[in-house]
Amino acid sequence: MRCSPAVTSCSDVEDGNPDGICQGAHGAVWTAVPEAHELRRILPGGTVTHRARFGTWSPLAPALGGPDRSTLYVCVVEFDDVQDIINAMADPTDADQVCRGRIDVVEGVDVAGAGWP
Repeated sequence: MRCSPAVTSCSDVEDGNPDGICQGAHGAVWTAVPEAHELRRILPGGTVTHRARFGTWSPLAPALGGPDRSTLYVCVVEFDDVQDIINAMADPTDADQVCRGRIDVVEGVDVAGAGWP
């Protein structure tokens, strides 16, 4: 993964596409990589320091929040076929049949959030 020095954008993830980003107080970011079923903490320059795996669930849209901004929230979804998700976006009447979702919470991350989500 390559990130700009300010970690304002990431590209060339070898095993997926970043989805959502939130920044910690020391400049690192958390981003979801749904195809890899992972959430990653990335330092300026691109070094991955933490990986949270979700089994068959795909993480999306991480956010740091809570009273001291040290709680990490992440939406996670599970589905059998990506085409089913595309179809459900066009007609959501059967979405609950093809996709399951929840919000996972990680309390007390090492470095609190910075800025606003």
